[in-house]
Amino acid sequence: MAQLSTFMPLQTTSALVGRTRYRKTTDASRYNKDGQAALSLAIMQGNLPFVQNLLRQPDVDINGGNPKYQPPILEALEYQRYDVLKMLLQDPRIDSNIQNGQGYTALHLAIIYDDLVALQMLLDHTHIDINYLDSSGNSALLLAAMTYDGRNPKREAIIDVLVSHPKTSVDIQDHRGRSVLWHAANTSNRRLILQLARLPATDLEAPDDNGVTPSGQSRK
Repeated sequence: MAQLSTFMPLQTTSALVGRTRYRKTTDASRYNKDGQAALSLAIMQGNLPFVQNLLRQPDVDINGGNPKYQPPILEALEYQRYDVLKMLLQDPRIDSNIQNGQGYTALHLAIIYDDLVALQMLLDHTHIDINYLDSSGNSALLLAAMTYDGRNPKREAIIDVLVSHPKTSVDIQDHRGRSVLWHAANTSNRRLILQLARLPATDLEAPDDNGVTPSGQSRK
């Protein structure tokens, strides 16, 4: 793994952080030779003082400019750096809906990792788009419903949070026309089927692109 020192310009001022001496960069948006941003690496290494120092700089690349690497907010979620995630979400420069190379936002990663703590932090952010679609046309709820396997209580809790959120679109469909209810039927998620059936916005017979309705899919 690369070290933070690989980011430091030659002419810098030194700052003592804890017992470790770091150089305070005058170019906070600096990348190493592989194109990885200093902020992302500091998050990966769990170096909170260095993250705080970088976020004080006006030129820090807080959203990450290299699609080869995860944006900083996604790094914070992937490594469960909740203190960093909180700082990023409080920064007015953050794009809370930024996507990685696979089209996932931080909200999608919270579903993939079944991270209820991160999910709730993200949903508290003013500019989060709960219905943002990944490159396959999946919202957070669509992704949660599609990958449900009935063995993970955290996933059930996450689905409950998403379904009950006032801004969630429960009738949204993916790029193949499959709705949340369609996926619930496909994975035999009876709990979600009942939740959706009680909501007026749910189209109980919305067909996918092949003309298969949720009830038709449940009979397969």
